[in-house]
Amino acid sequence: MRFEEILDDIGGFSKFQFLLLSILCLPRAILPLHFLLHNFISATPPHHCSLRILDSRNESVWSSGPETLASWLPYQDDGSFSSCRVYSNPQTRNLSQDNRTVICPDGWTYDKSQFSSTTSSEVKLD
Repeated sequence: MRFEEILDDIGGFSKFQFLLLSILCLPRAILPLHFLLHNFISATPPHHCSLRILDSRNESVWSSGPETLASWLPYQDDGSFSSCRVYSNPQTRNLSQDNRTVICPDGWTYDKSQFSSTTSSEVKLD
């Protein structure tokens, strides 16, 4: 006896099989949306160490000039500012690389011009 014959003997494709198929297909339709959500909320926007002196003046690191940033943030090899290190004492006149750097003691400041809120900017990992 074949499976199709057994299925015909017990009543064929009925409401129960249709309900079971519907319940199994529902997660398959929603699961791709869950995977795509990560693409939209998990971007890491440009960030730098939070600078206490600018925060106390209610200025943004992003609105201050590169001269102000150069006195607080060291340069990387590619010429951009470091996003994970800050000078232990701010450079004022001598912009040499001899000053000691430390890992961000006060957390990070994120650029909110492109993304207003992302997972990496909302979760405080400092």
